[in-house]
Amino acid sequence: MFSTSTGKFSFKTIPLFVLAVSALFGQTYQGGVRGTITDAQGASVADAKVTLTNAATSVSRDTLSNSSGEYVFNTVDPATYKITAVAPSFKTFERDNVVIATQQFLTVDVKLDLGSVTQSVMVTDEVPVVDNATASNGQVMDSQKLTDLPNLGRNPFLLSKL
Repeated sequence: MFSTSTGKFSFKTIPLFVLAVSALFGQTYQGGVRGTITDAQGASVADAKVTLTNAATSVSRDTLSNSSGEYVFNTVDPATYKITAVAPSFKTFERDNVVIATQQFLTVDVKLDLGSVTQSVMVTDEVPVVDNATASNGQVMDSQKLTDLPNLGRNPFLLSKL
C-alpha cells in the first residue's frame, strides 16, 4: 500500500477497477447476421462465399461458410443490407432489404438450388423482425417519434423508459 496526496491506494482495488472499465466496453450498438447454407435436400454447403452489402453505401464484406454450412457476420452497423451467396454448381442466392437494427442478430438461412453460377434466385421475402437468438431488446427511434411522443419537460432521459 502506498500513500498519495489524496489518500491511500491499495493494490486490492486494481482488479475492481479493471473489471469496471471492461464492463464499459461490453455494450455496443452493432448487430450481426448468421445462418446456415443448405442445398435443396437439406445438406450443408461448405465453402460457399457469402457477401453482405450495405444498400446505402455499397460497402461489402465477404466470408466463407464452414464445414457445417454456417456463416457469421459480427459487428454489423445498423442499416439495410443485401445478402448474396455463391457456391460452385449452385445458383446464386440474393436477398435484398435485410434490415439490421441496433443490437439485433438476425438468422438468415440460405437454401441453394442446383444450377450454374450465372443463374440466380432472388428472394423478396422479408426477414422476420423477431430476434430469437439473443435476449436483447431495443428499437430505433427516428426524429418524428421523438417529436410526437409525449415527454414531460422535454427530458431526454424519460425516453429511455419506453
